[in-house]
Amino acid sequence: MKNILGVLFLALTFLSACNNASQSKNEGKDTIAVVKEKKVNLSAGKYLGAWICQKPGKGGQVEGFKLKEDSIAESINTPTLDYKKWWLTGDTLVFVIESNMGNAPATMVRDTMVVLNVNNDSLVTAAIQKRSARTIYRKQNMPNVALTDAKWKLTKMDGALISDSAYIQFDTMDLKFTGYGGCNFIRGNYRTGIASLRMNHLASTKKMCAPEINAVETKLFAYIQSTNNYFIVGDELQLREGSKTLAVFKAIGN
Repeated sequence: MKNILGVLFLALTFLSACNNASQSKNEGKDTIAVVKEKKVNLSAGKYLGAWICQKPGKGGQVEGFKLKEDSIAESINTPTLDYKKWWLTGDTLVFVIESNMGNAPATMVRDTMVVLNVNNDSLVTAAIQKRSARTIYRKQNMPNVALTDAKWKLTKMDGALISDSAYIQFDTMDLKFTGYGGCNFIRGNYRTGIASLRMNHLASTKKMCAPEINAVETKLFAYIQSTNNYFIVGDELQLREGSKTLAVFKAIGN
């Protein structure tokens, strides 16, 4: 029997919705243990802060990263890419990212992009191999409100504005949520991951209201049960199913 020579090529390639920067697996000394010792030099101060850009064709959704001192980086609405570290090499911005793709084991990767311009309001980058493909990140001046730090008032469903008293609120102590659909109160349990959100064991009161109010409430309660991930940008919360935005809320305090 002839011997069959098999060759296995293992490549991790991912593409951010906002840029075309190339990524490759960390090798040798490019480990988190070593990277954490790197210091952001004084000239990098203007890079500090949260940077976001629009997701093409995603109805106003954004994603990005937060650059902090001591080379610490954080993710903004990138559920499969967990930004860990960053530093500058000349005009190149380098990230160390933990990639979590489906059921595959988490993998540490490096993402690099060329900085074309940076100021107090914007950060313009491009892929190293294709500098004409530019990405413009905007400085996010308002910090993200934590999921459990606010009462969230319903403002949109299916992209349409909603003028209603409906809200939802998450309790961090016992992982329960409460809400109001405009006619009935609702409660249940929830659990979260990096960006995932599931709400279950729903129970509600059974009051009947005007048909138009009931229609909004019925849809909202159905969307709550369908939600499997979420985005928070500033004081806006988006409940989502896959890539679809179901409902949008605004933080109004506790």
